Amino acid sequence: MLKTERLDLRVTPAQKEIIREAAEFAGSTVAGFAIASTMSAARQAVAEARTLVIEPAAWEAFTAALEAPPDPAWENFLSERPVWSE
Repeated sequence: MLKTERLDLRVTPAQKEIIREAAEFAGSTVAGFAIASTMSAARQAVAEARTLVIEPAAWEAFTAALEAPPDPAWENFLSERPVWSE
């Protein structure tokens, strides 16, 4: 994949040294390590944002509500003609 975009960051000397050392331990360049680490964190953040975690009891209540017959008030509401169609 052709890399055409830049991502500029400012870090403290201590941050840079830790990143440099980690890259060295990983057998990577600082840039390669930074990209791989950032992509890993980004994928995890996106996955967590897209995932709904629900307790089993709450899931059971949710599915029961979906499967239950509709409330008569809801049926009456749906049978009414919308005001904007008059």
